[in-house]
Amino acid sequence: MRTRWATALFVCTGLLSAVAACSAVLGITDFTPGDAGAADAASSKDGTTPAHSDGSGGATCPDGSAGAPPAVGCACAQAGQLACNGSAQRQTLFCSGGLWTLRSTCPSGENCDSRVSAAQGTCAAIDPTCMNARPGDTVCSGPTTAVQCGPDLVSETPVATCSNQACVGGACTGVCTPNTTQCSGTGVQTCEMDGQWHATTTCSETCSGGACGFFPSCVSRAAGAGNDCGGSGGDAGSNDCCASFEVPGGMFYRGYDGVSPGDNSQSSPATVSGFRLDAYEVTVGRFREFVNAVAGGWRPGAGEGKHTHLNGGSGLANVGGIDAGAFEAGWDASWTSNLATTTAGWDSALGCPGATWMSSAAKGEHQPINCITWYEAYAFCIWDGGFLPSEAEWNYAASGGSEQRVYPWSSPSMSTTIDCAHANYSPMGMSPCSTTGPEDVGSASPAGDGKWGQADLSGNVWEWTLDSSAQYVTPCTDCANVEPPLASRVARGGSYSLVASALLSSYRSPYAVAIRDGSVGVRCARGP
Repeated sequence: MRTRWATALFVCTGLLSAVAACSAVLGITDFTPGDAGAADAASSKDGTTPAHSDGSGGATCPDGSAGAPPAVGCACAQAGQLACNGSAQRQTLFCSGGLWTLRSTCPSGENCDSRVSAAQGTCAAIDPTCMNARPGDTVCSGPTTAVQCGPDLVSETPVATCSNQACVGGACTGVCTPNTTQCSGTGVQTCEMDGQWHATTTCSETCSGGACGFFPSCVSRAAGAGNDCGGSGGDAGSNDCCASFEVPGGMFYRGYDGVSPGDNSQSSPATVSGFRLDAYEVTVGRFREFVNAVAGGWRPGAGEGKHTHLNGGSGLANVGGIDAGAFEAGWDASWTSNLATTTAGWDSALGCPGATWMSSAAKGEHQPINCITWYEAYAFCIWDGGFLPSEAEWNYAASGGSEQRVYPWSSPSMSTTIDCAHANYSPMGMSPCSTTGPEDVGSASPAGDGKWGQADLSGNVWEWTLDSSAQYVTPCTDCANVEPPLASRVARGGSYSLVASALLSSYRSPYAVAIRDGSVGVRCARGP
């Protein structure tokens, strides 16, 4: 019996065309490559031996419907034709003797290409986009493109290109195109692969066109107008001279610290909306860029310089005089005549005793500009994209908001500590901390910085504010006293030549608008 089986197996293995006869001898009723013929199925990779001898032989064959895939052992019509063994399979077939015969098994990472083309029935690399997909799945081929994977995963068909969205999971979603940027306030947001905006960068100056940029006074990146402020002892620093820091809004009491004699009244509350206040006083280097611009023809426009982020663009509420109840008017065209129009004119105007200005760039480019009038201070801030801070805004920043700090650096807020490490002033009314008068901006940083990072809020030079010199008016919500005439305006912060009491956060002093004084400079404010 064993001999009979061996003989029959030998005969049947060699004569697969006699499937019916072999089945009768062996008692096999369903012949597949897993039976005795499996050895030939494996050896048929060279294309010499078909796996079955007819169009049925136990194989599940197509019913003739359109698009039905071929299968090993099933009937074929054109000798030598190539095809694939089903869809998304690694086996290639060829037509021999009227039957589909196994030709080869594709290597890993490839499938048989069933598309009607010259490559039909050959191995092709699986499309990387469709590597982990199923035939017919819609997947993303890029950040904004969706495709449908072909029947063999070796090809893809475009389905959609997302507009202002991202392709996620084969569908367009989100609110932006990946890898694009936009400005949000002073920060740059980047659209990530999920089609959503994410904050990625906070600009030290400004954001424009989806990228960080520079204020006009720092575009040149010259000395005192680049990343070289905040040094000490005459050495250049490494901080942005035009940096501007956020000051979150809140309520506080003007002219109050709870400690200093005469500054104990809480009778003048004020509410301030968020804004930005420059980190440093305006340097000589920055002001030089402004002088060049004015000499080149720039002039402030009527109405410019308002806090346009407030009250629907109208700016600060005016609480002074006959115009009380209106809003700040901005620059008055009649003031333009107070600005020199040539570099020679500016050289002459800025030459008061103790001036930091020199006709050409020199070592003093990092010192605060002084000897400037209120008009010039206001015009500079307008040109540089900002505005003069209201007195309430300046006082709020120096006081640390509701902390009501005695000095900008006071921590705890009622600390009365002051020395030359914190500010450039004249202890006991004697020689100033600096032998040069005004020091380079940021020389007392960080010890003398305010709550939100601004340097030299006390000492070095007085800083012009927008307000007229008058009694506080209550109530005050984003207010300023801009009552005409212009006789005098308020300056804040004290200077290198004054004693400690003039450096209190609560202290204020009137200055004539056209005065030129070696102890008076400016710091700009900006919208949030």
